[in-house]
Amino acid sequence: MTPEEAPQLDAGSLVLDPVYSYGFVAGMIALLLVLLWFGPGRDRTTPRRRRTLVMLRLLVIALVLVAMLRPSLMVPKIEKTPDTLILLLDDSRSMLTDDMDGGRTRRQATEELLAAAGEVFAETAEDIAPQVYVFDGTARRLPAKDGKYAFAGPPEGNETAIGAALEQVLRPEAGRRLAGVFLATDGAQRTLGAMPLLPEMPVKQWLTDRGFPLFTFRIGKERAGGQARDIELRNLLTSEPVFVKNPLAVEGTAVVEGFENQAVEVQLLVEDAPQSGKMEVVATKRVQGTRAAGEIGEKLEFEYVPTVPGEYKVMLRAAVQPGELKTTNNEITTYVTVSAEGLNVLYIEGTARVEQTFLRRSLDASPDIYVDYLELDARRPEGRPSDLAKRFAPGAYDVYLFGDIDSTAFTAAELTALTTAIRNGAGFAMLGGIHSFGPGGYGATPLAEVLPVTMDRFERQNFGEGVRADLHLPGPFRMVPTQVGGTQSLLQLTSGVEQNLAAWRALPPLEGANRFAGIAPGGLALATTDGAEQSPLIVSRDFARGRVLAVATDSTWRWRMRGFEAAHKRFWRRTVLWLAHKEDQTGENVWLRLAQRSFSPGAQLEFEVGAQTSEGAPIPDAVFAATVTGPDGQKYKTSVRRRGSETFGELTLPPGPSGDYLVEVSADDASKKPLGKAQARFHVFGQDLELDNPNAYPGMLKSLAEMTVGGRQIEVKEFADVVRELQKQSVDRRSETPELRSLWDRWEFLVAFVGLLCGEWFLRKKWGLV
Repeated sequence: MTPEEAPQLDAGSLVLDPVYSYGFVAGMIALLLVLLWFGPGRDRTTPRRRRTLVMLRLLVIALVLVAMLRPSLMVPKIEKTPDTLILLLDDSRSMLTDDMDGGRTRRQATEELLAAAGEVFAETAEDIAPQVYVFDGTARRLPAKDGKYAFAGPPEGNETAIGAALEQVLRPEAGRRLAGVFLATDGAQRTLGAMPLLPEMPVKQWLTDRGFPLFTFRIGKERAGGQARDIELRNLLTSEPVFVKNPLAVEGTAVVEGFENQAVEVQLLVEDAPQSGKMEVVATKRVQGTRAAGEIGEKLEFEYVPTVPGEYKVMLRAAVQPGELKTTNNEITTYVTVSAEGLNVLYIEGTARVEQTFLRRSLDASPDIYVDYLELDARRPEGRPSDLAKRFAPGAYDVYLFGDIDSTAFTAAELTALTTAIRNGAGFAMLGGIHSFGPGGYGATPLAEVLPVTMDRFERQNFGEGVRADLHLPGPFRMVPTQVGGTQSLLQLTSGVEQNLAAWRALPPLEGANRFAGIAPGGLALATTDGAEQSPLIVSRDFARGRVLAVATDSTWRWRMRGFEAAHKRFWRRTVLWLAHKEDQTGENVWLRLAQRSFSPGAQLEFEVGAQTSEGAPIPDAVFAATVTGPDGQKYKTSVRRRGSETFGELTLPPGPSGDYLVEVSADDASKKPLGKAQARFHVFGQDLELDNPNAYPGMLKSLAEMTVGGRQIEVKEFADVVRELQKQSVDRRSETPELRSLWDRWEFLVAFVGLLCGEWFLRKKWGLV
């Protein structure tokens, strides 16, 4: 019997595990007692010797009884695994600010913290497993040397990405128990990332929701270096993608300090025409100043509707106020590319399965297709986005894709709104899965009249039940177009009927698919399995002005994994275009993507480039050349290299000048025939992110710590005491579980058994009975 099989008894209980059964044990003992009767004749030994031999036999039988009952004692077992403790220290240049008590720099305060860490970590090593990191734009592990911690050098980071650093160090700890997290920074997030991760997000996900504490330190002062009056604009974000005559959402943050009871005007400026260089004010907001530092700041939201496609410069600007010492942070700039047309796709899955990963990669390769991805767990409604109903409104998206997601993840009103959107022209496709189609309960929803396959209530697949084999087609099999399907653009991998069919038969087989009960009226089978049964795999239908597909399989990822990446990209791009009634649409031949549009001097510029045919198929042998032109006209040759199937350009930006830079890319095919050109602009800031405004924001750090259970803001000198308190809590959390300890399967038992047998044999030998 294993501990898992043992009955649930309290510690100290006796557990018996008899051989076969108690009846069998009783029978065997009875047989041994009967055999005991047949001993040496009374005339061959004295009564005393006979009693001695009988006593030895009885002891042996008693040990046999114990061995056959296999007794065990339930004893308490204490599990003790050290808790992980994370110490995360700011390594950016703002740590050089000398605003700590006694004229010390912030770095000196964190050095004191490191010195205390080495001592207390050695003291609590039995219960605490420390991990020490430093961070600026990214986090890096700081190893101990001889049990002591020390910085590798002076702080040199040009950014402070608090949110990204927390995410980087906390995500790998998912599933582990944390004693606590200590964050030593001045609380100012200063980063030029395209989408800076706010610290509140990883704190809530990895600490608050899991019940672990965050401790922050008061590093720095709210008004550093004598700065008392300042307006700082940060975190400029724009919505992507942007299409003509659609709203462009612009967000930013204004931190206004030292202008008590004074309204400060912040303007949104946009170029009056693509790349014209002439900025015009299109919107204005007023921000109320305060006496104290703005800490988190006030969020600004603007909207602007572009009417002409092209690249636009976008700027937030605050007028310089009297008494303001630093003005380089009064404006912030980025760029957006407005497309003449494009497709918005909402892809919803119930779980992060393999199919969605490769499907999204293939669609992301098309710059004119934007995929908005959501995961909804029908069993956890608290994770639903608050704006889900709005996403099903007519015109919100061009195409909707549903993966393996149960119908109970949606309300009836949401599915009714989706039905209306499809009726008005949106495309819709449902992909195969355990909880797709009838098994997902869609036969009893408004989508029953939309989908091109029949469903009934007897197909329902409930959560927690085994997968019903009668609802699925076992693989492997290949997907091949029907005669009608071969004429549809979404199933044309190459030109020519025979060549296209051969291309489909060359693809790797699929793992399985949903088994459709039937095809609904108006439905048309476009692809089937290649076997004799020829079960439908893709069924289409027109629903009012919209197009609908039922795609039974969920393993097209096998094509991409087996070397058919181009076919996978072509199939899914053409599927989305077909659903959106844009099967004749073509994209730009050469494209260029910048992950971010704002950089500090000397930063690393990286951009992705690509070339495609008029039908969207990638051109793998394209040769690229790229140059970067600065605001002073200076040109910088940029290296372009391939990484796997993707191509990137890289350049270390010069230390100056600040201003607008232009990236230009050209591409030729293998025969050196020009394929086209692309260009994009970015901005190099003249401000020093770390030192222009080195104010600390302890209020933000305090609020972060108080988001967590047991977290708080502490002083550096309290660090060791807090770690010791966490150690006590770690000891208190040691788990005690019952464990079976055998009373018979031991060497002492064997020695006693063999000793009794040998003793009996010795006496019999001595008394002449053998």
